[in-house]
Amino acid sequence: MLKKLFKDKNKRYRNLILVILPFVILIGVFTFVAYSSASSLVTGGSTGFSNSIDTMDYHLRNNATDIQEEYFRELSELCSADAETKDKAEIARSVVKNFIADFYTWTNKAGSYDVGGLYYVHSPSKVSIMTNARDGFYKYVTNYIEEYGSENLLEVASVDEVNGGESVGEYEYNGVTYDAYYFHATWTYVDHDGFDESKYTTSENFLVIENEDGRFEIVQAYGD
Repeated sequence: MLKKLFKDKNKRYRNLILVILPFVILIGVFTFVAYSSASSLVTGGSTGFSNSIDTMDYHLRNNATDIQEEYFRELSELCSADAETKDKAEIARSVVKNFIADFYTWTNKAGSYDVGGLYYVHSPSKVSIMTNARDGFYKYVTNYIEEYGSENLLEVASVDEVNGGESVGEYEYNGVTYDAYYFHATWTYVDHDGFDESKYTTSENFLVIENEDGRFEIVQAYGD
């Protein structure tokens, strides 16, 4: 077959292109898929931002809920304060609120791959945190969207309390010690008909550090 394709010298190069072209297209498709997967892995599936705090790498998703927008405005104001008046404990507390409002809300997620809250977690651990979330809390989100509709799923109504942060502790990671803030948070969900929110967690403990760049990020989240 190949001998026949390349026997005619006048058509040899044209036939060569016809043989190679499908492989080139396949490589392009695989490259695009790999790039899209990698981007999703880093961003948690977010499709865009409506607001950002670039100095801290905090971002608000385009389809944020009202409570997410409110908490992000609060965080923006805290981060933009002068160095002399900046309240680090309050920034750490606000990071916890923003994380909860995004991570525990499913109504604005596209599927199980679209994990919320990743811009508020420990940067070196982001990929492993996202992977664990996809295998755990977000595992059936795609199925729930198909069954109930995304608008009827979990949605944080408010973060009611974030207690702690009065004293600065220490946290060691890879031989480096960071200032750390401990919090206990509780929250409530919007009551959506047809979906049982009562079986999902509404409280958690959080450990927030200030890293070497002055960014506040969650390094631990654990139950009571």
